[in-house]
Amino acid sequence: MEYQRILSILAAAPADGLRAPQILGRLGGKATPSRLEGVRARVRRLADRGWVREVTPNVFVRLTTETPATSAG
Repeated sequence: MEYQRILSILAAAPADGLRAPQILGRLGGKATPSRLEGVRARVRRLADRGWVREVTPNVFVRLTTETPATSAG
């Protein structure tokens, strides 16, 4: 699934994070505006669910390799 691929890309990313176009480039395939918006929406969804963090506007880092804190307990 693409969410898992995004998480693995962010896990291997530098500490300062990646922007959606960089993530899309690492996913491969054709870089179209609609594909970029799809990746951006998926990364934001992962941030909303606690898997990644938006450190600055549109720059994302993976929080942990474990399950998100919001699902614990």
